[in-house]
Amino acid sequence: MIEAQRRLLADSVRNQAFADAIAAVVRPGMRVADLGAGTGFLSLLAARQGARVTAYEQHPGLAGLARDIIHANRGNRAASPKNAIRLVTSFSHAVADPEPADVVIAEVLGNYCLEEHLIETMGDGRRFLRRGGVMMPSAVRMFVCPVVGARVQESVDTWQVGFGLDFSTARRVGLNNLYVRTVPASDLLGGGAAAQSYDSATFPGDESSRRTGSVDFALASATTIHGLTCWWEADLAPGITLSTSPLAPHTHWEQIYLPLLKPVVAKRGDTVVVTIASDTRLDAGCVLTWETCHRRGGKVLERQKLDNLAGFLG
Repeated sequence: MIEAQRRLLADSVRNQAFADAIAAVVRPGMRVADLGAGTGFLSLLAARQGARVTAYEQHPGLAGLARDIIHANRGNRAASPKNAIRLVTSFSHAVADPEPADVVIAEVLGNYCLEEHLIETMGDGRRFLRRGGVMMPSAVRMFVCPVVGARVQESVDTWQVGFGLDFSTARRVGLNNLYVRTVPASDLLGGGAAAQSYDSATFPGDESSRRTGSVDFALASATTIHGLTCWWEADLAPGITLSTSPLAPHTHWEQIYLPLLKPVVAKRGDTVVVTIASDTRLDAGCVLTWETCHRRGGKVLERQKLDNLAGFLG
């Protein structure tokens, strides 16, 4: 867990974006709720703006560390005076009667945008929000782009072990998985410019934990598609957006690579329809399916559908 926090705090792009957004939104005297506060970094930034912050962190060890960090920063230039931050060791969903806040902050963004239960946290976070209050992030957009370079697929499709042995069953299990990878723009269709948003969510809003989005890629030339890659953009404040795109400044977040069982070999004028569905209910974890439908004219040539539940060994 401390390594995860180290990687967060070492991410200068992420830190600066949140610092700029908090400075733009939080005013002296406001009340701020920090859901999933971690080490308390964002709470300290909000307190520095003169806010009264309630920081919720469910992990006792991490909450203890946050308490020590907050104490160490009291009275210096990085935070407001003593008692500006109240730390609550609890999962925010378990808080029965939350204190209303003008700003609700929840940095629960994963490599796959929704994997850390962003939808569920922000949905429940509406209980913490005063009428007219704002949430951070206020919106997210999720993108997908076909991967036309073979190198990432080759790095995960390593089931030809030789010795005259057939590991095709293990291969199918292995490829029904999400892989955290940095996918270079040069490996993407159109150098990444072909990417499309297949899903978006706005906060506060009544967003579903079960989601499906589809986009069509009309191919201007003969193309071989080896897999798909996903990334996200998050609006933190007006004019301040954090992105995990391979075309954006590098963050500790990487892209998600979604393999295919076999390449889609397409001709000019073909269309590949990509459909991505997710279920991130708290009791479901993060279930993801991805499907490609290769069309030529009005004819469906091939469908491939993968499911990360099929990638688990029970």
